Amino acid sequence: MKRLGKYLAAAAILMILAGLFPAAVSAEPWPTKYKGREYRTVYSYSFYTKKYPYVIKKVGSDPAKVLEYFVKCGMYYGQQAKKSFDVKEYYASHKNLRKILGTGYRNYYDYYRQYGRFGDGSEKAKQGIRIYSTTVCIDPGHQRRAMYSREPIGPGSGTYKIKVSSGTYGPWSRLNEYEVVLQIGLKLRDKLQAKGYKVVMTRTKHDVSISNAERARLANAKKADLMVRLHCDGEDYGSSLNGARGMAASRGNRYLKQSVVAGGQRLAGLLATYQAKATGQRRLETLYTNEMTGINWAQMPCAIIEMGYMSNPAEDRRLANSEFQDKIVTGLTNGIFHFVTD
Repeated sequence: MKRLGKYLAAAAILMILAGLFPAAVSAEPWPTKYKGREYRTVYSYSFYTKKYPYVIKKVGSDPAKVLEYFVKCGMYYGQQAKKSFDVKEYYASHKNLRKILGTGYRNYYDYYRQYGRFGDGSEKAKQGIRIYSTTVCIDPGHQRRAMYSREPIGPGSGTYKIKVSSGTYGPWSRLNEYEVVLQIGLKLRDKLQAKGYKVVMTRTKHDVSISNAERARLANAKKADLMVRLHCDGEDYGSSLNGARGMAASRGNRYLKQSVVAGGQRLAGLLATYQAKATGQRRLETLYTNEMTGINWAQMPCAIIEMGYMSNPAEDRRLANSEFQDKIVTGLTNGIFHFVTD
């Protein structure tokens, strides 16, 4: 009897712990994360393989391979991969999302992953709708070769500047500015897309010939809602100057609507503020100028973020560090989020 009592006591303790920590007890011991994205809210290995046994015949029983198949193929076909979430039912019951998410199923999985089964009128759902409705243009500044021919600094302007300068260089990282900003730009693209934003890149490689005006016109053609121009700064080599700085058009800009100017100024401040919070850098004072071709040609709020000084030994090394770049991306993503949703 004493032994039975001990078993009953142990069972009672386990039941209590299961009530306190249901996720820990009931968690499936199979991978649910693929390429940095967590799919547990829409995917269960055991449910998926029982519902679609052909998948194991196709890719084998390796849980990582099954998850990869679900992400690459199952989501496209709208397969139900978890008892608690039927994407086709979700699609049918959220008709107001069609204009934003389209007619394919993949975006509906991602939307549910982040915002859940919220009513269409909830604040969180509205926030998600704003994010999925937003197109962000990312412009990694410069390129491998400068373009020294000249172009007007704004529509109809008689003032000309060279089309693209060569950018600065980091003696300690041994990287050019155009290399660092593209590394960060591609990471920023991936993070924004994972959150549901539409993203347009002005370049994804170094060997291009795209002027600053052409970059802005690309953003215009793609109907971007905001444009983020990624740069690094440089002063005298060995300088102690460091930190994150936003740049935007100033009042009285004759090429832009004042609403666009105001939006760019707000964007510049948010980018620098949230980057500094994420990285621990100083948040430097925002600069306002009407001499930036890539801003003057943009028809939407546009800002430059100078992500750090490559002329500063410590900051140059940090800017080349992958983990530090990830922190920058987190900060810029947060800045974009507050620009879109606040």
